[in-house]
Amino acid sequence: MGKKRKYTEQVGVMFEPEILTQLNVITDELDISNSEFIREIVEEELNKNQLKKIADKQAINNKKENELYDYFDEYFESIDPAGPYEDDWENDDQSDNLIENPFETLSIDNFIRCSWDESGMALIVEDKRNQTKDLKDIYLDHKKELQTIFPDYKIVLQSCTDEKQNFCKFIITIDERPKSEIIDLPLEQNKRMVEKLADAIMAYYHKFCLTQ
Repeated sequence: MGKKRKYTEQVGVMFEPEILTQLNVITDELDISNSEFIREIVEEELNKNQLKKIADKQAINNKKENELYDYFDEYFESIDPAGPYEDDWENDDQSDNLIENPFETLSIDNFIRCSWDESGMALIVEDKRNQTKDLKDIYLDHKKELQTIFPDYKIVLQSCTDEKQNFCKFIITIDERPKSEIIDLPLEQNKRMVEKLADAIMAYYHKFCLTQ
């Protein structure tokens, strides 16, 4: 079987004479070639199509993440010995008002928050109320205990600075894979991920927050 022969045509044969005449008028006024004019239009349309695909995929991921947050919410309540807790979104209609990064807004007791981005999924404990020493002491005094409670997770203490003050935080990393990789996994795998996050929050909260 012979190779396919490459076949090229001049731009003119693609159009009716009237259209080609209009094209020539426009490109003469713009002082560009017909091929350059057409190429720019084609590239623009291809870019629009690509951007639409990206936007559509992001919308799907946002919807999935909100569904995962709903699952997280239910699971968290199911494992909480104290029973249901009040969620800031309890009365929100999330089906019509999706929150782009729901886990990023999640905080427990003002000191524990979640981070789920391209750095992975993590539980972050921080206190910016000039109590850096107390938080650092929790980490240093209970380091072995933390490692026992979270044997499979990396725990790191960080010194931080914002516009107002110096403070510290420690990060319990649930999964180091980027969010874009995790969110593409099957829903059941994603559910197991948020279960791990809920379990970690519950373990830390009941061990260190309720006893303070």
